[in-house]
Amino acid sequence: MWVARLPVLALATFAGCLAAAARPDGVVSRFVARSPRVALLFPAASIALVSTAIAIQPTVLWGSAPVSGEDAIKTVLLVASAITLLVVGGVHWRRWQLGRNRIELALVLASWLTMSALLSLAYGTFWRLSWWDYHLYLLAGFAAAAWAVVAGYRGSRTLEGAVGGMTVRDPLEQVAHGQPDALHALIGAVEAKDPYTHGHSVRVAELSTRIGLLLALEPDAVRGLHQGAFLHDVGKISVPDQVLNKPGELDPDEWEQIQRHPEIGWDLVSRADSLRGALSAIRHHHERWDGTGYPDRLAGADIPLSGRIVAVADVWDALTSDRAYRPAWDLDRAVSHLAAASGTLFDPACVEAFLDVVAEMGLVPERTRADLDALAGAAADCHPVERRPSPAAADATPQPRQEPARKR
Repeated sequence: MWVARLPVLALATFAGCLAAAARPDGVVSRFVARSPRVALLFPAASIALVSTAIAIQPTVLWGSAPVSGEDAIKTVLLVASAITLLVVGGVHWRRWQLGRNRIELALVLASWLTMSALLSLAYGTFWRLSWWDYHLYLLAGFAAAAWAVVAGYRGSRTLEGAVGGMTVRDPLEQVAHGQPDALHALIGAVEAKDPYTHGHSVRVAELSTRIGLLLALEPDAVRGLHQGAFLHDVGKISVPDQVLNKPGELDPDEWEQIQRHPEIGWDLVSRADSLRGALSAIRHHHERWDGTGYPDRLAGADIPLSGRIVAVADVWDALTSDRAYRPAWDLDRAVSHLAAASGTLFDPACVEAFLDVVAEMGLVPERTRADLDALAGAAADCHPVERRPSPAAADATPQPRQEPARKR
């Protein structure tokens, strides 16, 4: 009887383990992350012990005759396991789209190949091609799962690392996990030129990605947004140190050098085919909703969405960080600045998403719409909104618009 039972039990157990590992903040996920050695060794030892006992005495533990309702139990286990593996494969497929992590792709294959093995087992005929299909699918599916563990171990040389990649739940962490080391090296070179921007690229990438996720961007777009936000200032590698770190106001020639960095960064990154999704954020993160930005003077929806998102995240981090030419702003003042600039410098939808994200992250308290309107009014002297004059005021002398402080 165990010859017929063990394949069903093995596949159902495998499906259950994959499902438990895929659950966010589940008991199993926390246990595996906390005690990876026990999570790997205890099940392996238990399976080895039971398998050895059955091999020595096949009739042990109800092995001599079927239990009551055994066929129905098998059918339920097979159907439930197939559905579970289909859903779990879909979860890992989305994670793979976000981060292009090979371990996630291995888990997709493990889930869906094992589901195929289940179908072959349920509907195939012994000693026919469908029966051999079951063995091939099973071998490939289990091998993919084993490779995921081995690949994790090879990358970290620890058992924690062997299973750690499978317990990543935060979409932002999934995206960041799949970025090549070369990106970090490139940004390190830029930040070495300007110590005041240390960590700026990472923070802008994190905030931009959270905004993109809140706006429900597709996985490929989220990955490109993250890369573009991470590399948005890479063009500053060509800006002289004395300009980047100048404590006073920039003269026109120096300001022109700063304004060229989006185009220079775009040119550098465009040479890498794998980073094409990052290009629009790099080139257009200094465009402004009202068309007053650079380098292409785009306005409104003509600005790529990734550029509009990074524009908000970039200014927020710049305002709340110490710079060579000024100290960091307090958080309320920075929120006021961005709220007031909604519809003039920034896409209103991106500002709304930004406000939700910073509230969720605990950077500022949650605010009502009335609070935000009050903040916008208090900051109106930073970014006054140009309005058409009413007929009664048509003859009034127009007031010049006050330009915002330049952000390097």
